[in-house]
Amino acid sequence: MQETLTYREWLLSPTMTEFGRVVWSMAAKRGVRNQRALARRITEVTGEHISFNSLRNYLFGRSIAPPSLPSQLVRALGLSQAERDELAYAFAYGQGVREDHFSPRLYLVRS
Repeated sequence: MQETLTYREWLLSPTMTEFGRVVWSMAAKRGVRNQRALARRITEVTGEHISFNSLRNYLFGRSIAPPSLPSQLVRALGLSQAERDELAYAFAYGQGVREDHFSPRLYLVRS
């Protein structure tokens, strides 16, 4: 049986969200060594500053990523169309989903 985490424990968990896992997988394939390096690369390539702390918060689900982040990642990492599709899906549906399955931040967008 799986143990249920409190909201605070979930926020402090070292587990990335599904969105974070997808982003990190794509970055690592391109030789990005850590999150600080990814934040620096985004800033250098796009000219739009993103701090290490903000990026980390997005990848671990502590904050909801801004709508501009996927396009910044596409530019910074030079993603293929298939990778863009995967990133878009993870951005839309994976920001509140972690392997621990306790997802209090799962948001639905009304059309």
